[in-house]
Amino acid sequence: MDRTSRRIRRASCWSLLLLLALTLTAGNASARRTHHHRSTKARAHVVKHKRAVVKHRHAVVKKGKARAKGPATAHLKQAGPPTRHASASSRKQLRRHRHARVRHREPAFLGYDPAGQPRLRSRAAILYDPDSDKVLYAKNVDTQLPIASLTKIMSILVLLDTHPDWDSVVAMERGDVHDASRTRLRPGEKIRKRDLLQLALMVSDNAATRALVRTSGVPHELFVARMNSRARTLGMTGTRFEEETGLDAGNVSTVRDYAKLMTTACKMPLISEITSTPHYEFRTSRGNHMLANTDRLLYGNYEVMSGKTGFINESGYCFATCVKAAGRQLVSVVLGAPTKGTRFLETARLIDWAGTSAERLRAQAGP
Repeated sequence: MDRTSRRIRRASCWSLLLLLALTLTAGNASARRTHHHRSTKARAHVVKHKRAVVKHRHAVVKKGKARAKGPATAHLKQAGPPTRHASASSRKQLRRHRHARVRHREPAFLGYDPAGQPRLRSRAAILYDPDSDKVLYAKNVDTQLPIASLTKIMSILVLLDTHPDWDSVVAMERGDVHDASRTRLRPGEKIRKRDLLQLALMVSDNAATRALVRTSGVPHELFVARMNSRARTLGMTGTRFEEETGLDAGNVSTVRDYAKLMTTACKMPLISEITSTPHYEFRTSRGNHMLANTDRLLYGNYEVMSGKTGFINESGYCFATCVKAAGRQLVSVVLGAPTKGTRFLETARLIDWAGTSAERLRAQAGP
């Protein structure tokens, strides 16, 4: 093969290689363009799907709110949310709607039964007239239920039998405060027994109650035995105490039994004075303390002679009180109320109902 033929062959090879390189380059560019197009399309599809999901969720929430408001608030929805320039009537309507929703969250009064007695949400309740020894209202009066901090009334009755020196000073111990739920006291804090008594009865301080029992001079087991013995003496056959604070759900009673205990407590001047005191201020080694009684009836228009609140998860909200109303003394006990406010609301309903019934009976009897 001469030199010319070799040059031709070499040129042909280079031409083929160049053509192959151009072909591969064009293919890669086309593939990249296709991939980019597909990726962009896929991303657009994902974004569109997410927007559709968000839109659907907003529609569901909006529909749920409209259903919750009901037809009573349809006019508010049509008018739109009131603005700064909205009329006074629309703003007033919105305030009424908000207040109605707040009232709706509070357990509503269930009205009266065919016999004219109030329907209550509490698990058990009684309204008792100790002067005539009559039960004016009864619901599950003999059902044993946990009584929580209502226990402390019996604890203090037994404590009074030991004739404590109320001016003596007590140093709080770690065992008093341990697992005592809410307490204002700390280990090592020095406080008078008189102030411990106020804490126990006004705000149900469990550490204060433990300190009083510990320093009573009576062993704990014997102290609890005396509580149960005192219950039997009062005829409280459905009552049992396991400890002095009420934190133990084993402390049980019936509203009929507890009405007897509350009647006795109302006759004790010291207990009556403390439990009917709205506020109390005292000083310990750590500083000043201010107490506000947990009995809400004290801040109303009722003449409260005595009262005690209680709560643990097992018992629900409990309340016992002794008041003067409609010209007579009334003892009310409510156990197992569903909320803190319900126990006071239903107690007030019972007291007011008793007053209305008495007026009605006097009107029927005539002059």
